[in-house]
Amino acid sequence: MLLPACATMAPPVAMEDMRNNQAGTGPRNAIAVKSVAAEYEIVRALGYRVESQALRMEGAKAYDVLTVRSRDRPDRELWFDISSFFGGMF
Repeated sequence: MLLPACATMAPPVAMEDMRNNQAGTGPRNAIAVKSVAAEYEIVRALGYRVESQALRMEGAKAYDVLTVRSRDRPDRELWFDISSFFGGMF
């Protein structure tokens, strides 16, 4: 199943890649989103809940790193590339 490329996220991200820890594990494979709301939609779609959120800067790019939790899976971090919208309001 793909999450569609829409106003909140680009490009499409395979849910299976995220479930298998292949997407969102670090800055090199961060999930590109266009809003914080999109991050939380993805977290919910994966069956997690957010425990914490942190802003990380790697070079000139901004990332939200969410620590997520599920009852039946270990905690993990999901990296989201927020450079498309971060800082635009300042």
